[in-house]
Amino acid sequence: ETMCLCKVNPQLYVHQESLLNERLYCQAQDLIDERTFGCCNPLEEVHWGMLRVSTRTPYLLLCAVHRHMLLRHICCPGCGFFCLQSMGFEGHHYLGDKGFDEEDKEKKMKVMKQKGVTSDKLE
Repeated sequence: ETMCLCKVNPQLYVHQESLLNERLYCQAQDLIDERTFGCCNPLEEVHWGMLRVSTRTPYLLLCAVHRHMLLRHICCPGCGFFCLQSMGFEGHHYLGDKGFDEEDKEKKMKVMKQKGVTSDKLE
């Protein structure tokens, strides 16, 4: 089973028929310096396909910016956050608090250093 669902066509859609005067916003959560921020970009289309990062994350309505980020894998399939730090998705996924024990974290930190990831979080 593949973990990434970035190229899967939406099968769930939201139609804003009854909310003609209401504006819908992107539901993405950005992770910056270990803090989460909700996206405040409005959705421009009339029909929205709900997307998800992986089978572990909920379906979301995403703006054009976050859809593009999803396709570039700038998001974590474990938690669904869009990682906007210099270390990107891989650093967050491997180093974030995902239930790894200390030995796992140390192994993953070595892998990230070998990949050339530079971040004060690795020091």
